[in-house]
Amino acid sequence: VSGLLDADGLSNAALPAMFAVSIVAGRPYCTQVQKSCSSLRSSECFILVARVALYVWYGQFAAAESRVAALQAAQQIHRPSGIVECESGDEPSDFMAALDHPLRLP
Repeated sequence: VSGLLDADGLSNAALPAMFAVSIVAGRPYCTQVQKSCSSLRSSECFILVARVALYVWYGQFAAAESRVAALQAAQQIHRPSGIVECESGDEPSDFMAALDHPLRLP
């Protein structure tokens, strides 16, 4: 996976960190973005690397290919059993807390 450090490469001081997942030349590519609800886009997928879990967030209108790429990217940096997948509008409270957002997304 290009553009994404493994979990050991992210210091605790850098966590949580958020990455937008795109597909470049048929492979997942991750770009670090601001850790904020305002960074989330309904047509994209994101990875949120938090201290307690690794989240894959799927935008409501994200393409199936993007969803697969996001999960593959997440599996490169964390065991699959430790990955929490969440859909737009159905985010767990700890995902929202990692974004420092006390309320659910609209």
